[in-house]
Amino acid sequence: MKSLGAVVTLSLFVLSACQGKDEKATPAASASAATSGTPSATAAPTAEPAPDKPIVPKWMKDAPVHAAKVKVGDMAWVPAPSVYKSDEDIGRLALLKVDAINGNVVSLSGKEGKFEIPAIFVMPIGDMTKLKAGDAVVAPYGMGWGPARVVSNDKGKVTVHFLLSDKTAKDVVVDTATLITPKSTTALFADVYFERFPGKMYGGFLVAQDGKKSWVMNHDSSTIDVTEKPLHSLPWAFKDRKVGDKIKAFTGMGAEDGTIEKVLDAKDYFDVKMTEGGRVTNFRFDQIADKL
Repeated sequence: MKSLGAVVTLSLFVLSACQGKDEKATPAASASAATSGTPSATAAPTAEPAPDKPIVPKWMKDAPVHAAKVKVGDMAWVPAPSVYKSDEDIGRLALLKVDAINGNVVSLSGKEGKFEIPAIFVMPIGDMTKLKAGDAVVAPYGMGWGPARVVSNDKGKVTVHFLLSDKTAKDVVVDTATLITPKSTTALFADVYFERFPGKMYGGFLVAQDGKKSWVMNHDSSTIDVTEKPLHSLPWAFKDRKVGDKIKAFTGMGAEDGTIEKVLDAKDYFDVKMTEGGRVTNFRFDQIADKL
């Protein structure tokens, strides 16, 4: 297999431009902090200066050579690398425009900055006309993004039900929505989990795959894990869970046992009291399951 070394170049204002600005509520995307799914949610400490040269994150080093699945002019999802050394494991999901394709390297740009990304990490949006009510999708909103549930689809005009960082919900018409394929361990944005340590399961969205190697973006922290362990499909479901139900929930520390303490949004969003430690955190539909 061929490999790709340091191919990342990006502007030094990437992912920091939106800091310090007032923003409307963004899609909830974290068990520990409801804004983890936004571009600035895991912002580096303000005291840390930007480096003199771009950082190639650990998960992007030695990326395999793949043909691009997009074409110039397309919009695409990309796990955008950080400009901060302390965040080199992070892949903040960004919706970017494809400016050029040079072999295995795709040039992209957007409000987060300009990027040169290995083609394996550039994910096509997919056919929105095929989405139907009840589908789970990834979609942008404001300065962030989040998993959402399709409410309706009128010839590609898709309305989705978002869960926001202030623990409210909102139906929004979106220009972009990509299916979270159920019961899959190979489709982009498949909701998966794997055994990182003996007996300890970690979960997230599949953002790239090459043979036995998979890149999984953690639900809670946007950290990207590179693993060759077998993937399992997380059996999430839109269902009316009730207070007292026992569930498994994925945090930044892996799968944990918990009990539904409050229903924040029917079928979609819940407060969960964790069995170990007794802390209460909130989880979306795609972060929990009745059992693994």
